[in-house]
Amino acid sequence: MEVDQSRRAAERLEGENLSARRASRGDILRTAAARLEESGRGGGDLLFLLSYGVETGDRSALARTGEALERATRDWEDLPLRDQALLAWTCLEACRCTGQRLYGETGRKIADCFLERRHLPGGGFAEDGATVGAGENGLAIGALALAYRVQGGERYLRAAEDARIFLKTRLTTPEGQLRRFWRNRAASGQGTLEDYAFCLLGLLELYGAGFSASCLRQAASLGTEAESLLRGGGQRGEHGRGAASLALGRLARLTGRRKYHRPPRDRGDLAAEAPDRGFALLEDLEELYPPRDLVCVSAEDVPGWLPAAVGGRRLNTLVKTDGNSRGLERLAPYTASFPLPRRGQRLYLCHAGRCAPPVEDRHALERLLAEERITVEKG
Repeated sequence: MEVDQSRRAAERLEGENLSARRASRGDILRTAAARLEESGRGGGDLLFLLSYGVETGDRSALARTGEALERATRDWEDLPLRDQALLAWTCLEACRCTGQRLYGETGRKIADCFLERRHLPGGGFAEDGATVGAGENGLAIGALALAYRVQGGERYLRAAEDARIFLKTRLTTPEGQLRRFWRNRAASGQGTLEDYAFCLLGLLELYGAGFSASCLRQAASLGTEAESLLRGGGQRGEHGRGAASLALGRLARLTGRRKYHRPPRDRGDLAAEAPDRGFALLEDLEELYPPRDLVCVSAEDVPGWLPAAVGGRRLNTLVKTDGNSRGLERLAPYTASFPLPRRGQRLYLCHAGRCAPPVEDRHALERLLAEERITVEKG
């Protein structure tokens, strides 16, 4: 009885703390969203506005996002790879969040363009026909993975996976450090904080599309390097600080490893002049409105139906199988508490450390998601 009362008191306190954090930081985000409605520059700004509108129900933010995307997608064919990939990502995310198919069709069209015009035989994406940039390829990986998750089409997943392998074998040193460019069959330059951030964001999106254990290991390795850069060398105003904070926050929530949490952030990262303020704001928003967690444990391989079942939903999904369980438990130690079944699979939908009773098939999972049996406080 005393244990139950203590637990309920702790849960009540947790809820009160969450409400207080949302009230305080919500004011900051509300002000930032209003400013971005007037002066958003695209990219991370639009991703933040989109997510802010969805999470808070702010119709004005959603309307401004739609207007900005309509303008941005009028003349995208001559944009550099970085901007094309980020625009495709934003359109596809808008489709996933709102269900509006036009966004998805536009994002797919942009992805098709750089896939057809910039994809090299070796798997990477070239900016000018000869130069492959690390950060640009990270964004391309994420956009293609999201195209697969939202629109379907195995070729997007294959291309994203090929680019991941290119990134690992041509642009990453044996010690796990990124190189900036690949040209003339050689890597050169040190990867910037922005390169690490975009590659990490892309790899996390790709993991959610196919649940490759090697993809998650690669992301964790880059996360360690990005965290070190952000703590040791990331200066206020530097490109990539906001995106790195967002990427590390997502990796920390996926793996449960606090070592990936970003260091305390200078409020200058959220200032109007900050180069990637939208990503920093998006990280703040995701801390206040974290996605639910889904842990799938399977006696065999990844269930073939799982990517399609979760692709259009906002979920942190990890898949533990007989083949990857030991490695996954090192990357995400909390998965050790989810035992493998003797046959089939079990799926646990969780929020704030509490899980619903497991389900064992796609239909049961979809019913559980539709019923919203795990209550997520919206403030």
